[in-house]
Amino acid sequence: MMGTPPIARAATPITACGTTITTPGSYVVTKNLTVKKTTGETVCIGVDTNDVTIDLSGFTIDCAGNESAIAIESVAGGLEGFIVRNGHVTGSCASAVDFFETPGVLVERVSVVADFDDGIELGIGSLGIDNVVTDTSDGPGIFGDCPAAIIDNTLLSNVSGNLSFGGDGCVFFNNLAP
Repeated sequence: MMGTPPIARAATPITACGTTITTPGSYVVTKNLTVKKTTGETVCIGVDTNDVTIDLSGFTIDCAGNESAIAIESVAGGLEGFIVRNGHVTGSCASAVDFFETPGVLVERVSVVADFDDGIELGIGSLGIDNVVTDTSDGPGIFGDCPAAIIDNTLLSNVSGNLSFGGDGCVFFNNLAP
């Protein structure tokens, strides 16, 4: 007896900064996004639920010189199961991809250029693979809260170091991080 396969749902489009994701699932950026100038912290894409995949689809999130902006972050503690992939962050964000207090995150094929503070922050048990982070002016290229794995990344000209970690048990392999 053959069962009916589950119906795949299309990814939910993200078309503007200021998006907060509150439902698990797949999300896809459909155009370049720019953070609006404000005072205080601004988050372009916030995640407030478990099990979320964000595909940047090759598009760019531009923080537009707003040094208190965060391109993508977990907006609540205790969440897990995030994937962010395939895009770019630029324009002096406070943090490009901030999942410091979020375990079990995968960030892959994301480029971060000219970030103000931390490029990519990974929580315990996370994986950063095949990313490029250059020219952070105040923080490390990639920070891993150990144990985490940081593999096949290119990290150049980051003022506070290319790779930084907290705790024991991080794995660093095949990174270009002079």
